[in-house]
Amino acid sequence: MEKLLNKFDDILEELKRSPKYQDLLAVKKQLEDNEEIKSLISEIKGLQKTMVKKEAEKKSFAKEEEIYQEKLNLLNSIPLYQEYSYLLDDIQVDLEIIRSSIEKEINKLTN
Repeated sequence: MEKLLNKFDDILEELKRSPKYQDLLAVKKQLEDNEEIKSLISEIKGLQKTMVKKEAEKKSFAKEEEIYQEKLNLLNSIPLYQEYSYLLDDIQVDLEIIRSSIEKEINKLTN
């Protein structure tokens, strides 16, 4: 089992060294340094919390939902955020391919 865990660590290290992951880190840093984007994300999170609370209290949150959607659309229109989302999705696809491949091979061994 230890050998398998070491191989898993190797896969993770390889992913961390990949150009896609390095690009993601660079874009994430730019997002973290951008006050406008940070503020917008903070507003979106605040609206999410308010909507969840109101929903739990069985109260209407239509106004908050409308503002939330506007803020989310604004965030998604920012090229830097679009790039971040694209890179994150791309890496998640790669991880899913790896997970699926491992699962397929394990199923072959056990069936």
